[in-house]
Amino acid sequence: TAYNGTAYTNIVGTYVSDGFESGTTGVQNTSVTTAASTAQHYAGSKSILQTSVALSGGDCYSCIGTDGGSLNGHAAGNTYYYTAYIYVPSSQGTPTHTRGLRLVAFDRIGSGTYNEHQSNQAVSGGGWTKLSLTFTLPAGTTECMVRLYNGYATSGKLAYWDQIQGTATTKEVTWIQGGSSSNTVITST
Repeated sequence: TAYNGTAYTNIVGTYVSDGFESGTTGVQNTSVTTAASTAQHYAGSKSILQTSVALSGGDCYSCIGTDGGSLNGHAAGNTYYYTAYIYVPSSQGTPTHTRGLRLVAFDRIGSGTYNEHQSNQAVSGGGWTKLSLTFTLPAGTTECMVRLYNGYATSGKLAYWDQIQGTATTKEVTWIQGGSSSNTVITST
């Protein structure tokens, strides 16, 4: 079921953002602010602009859905493949936190230890970078979250995110530009 502009919950099949054309509903923030922005966009006319707030260590991010306590539409036993495009201005430098400028997924069973899965890392350079993340949820998983990491400890560091997609498979996904029945289907490479 594709993202419909208001819900980020059914990722058992396929999750597709609308490129944040309709805003940032469903994104929860930790030590960053977010807003739909027209300044940079990979596709469509908007992306999500993430701006860091001063935080020692730089563990700052946005979460798709809720940050902890639920499966956020994922299902135990499935393998998930996520992609996203991120634009980082060339003046940003290297993020403080090792998770910075990455997609990061966490899962756990009950109150056990979190398993962490990281995508490749973008570099600041003024261009779009495709991030890819694959992870499998073990049987019995009770919690899963996918985060968009900024990772800067100082305030005012920017990251633009666009075309976030997730599917319950390890194959390349087909993404949909838009959020309605008049979507344009494009196969990503």
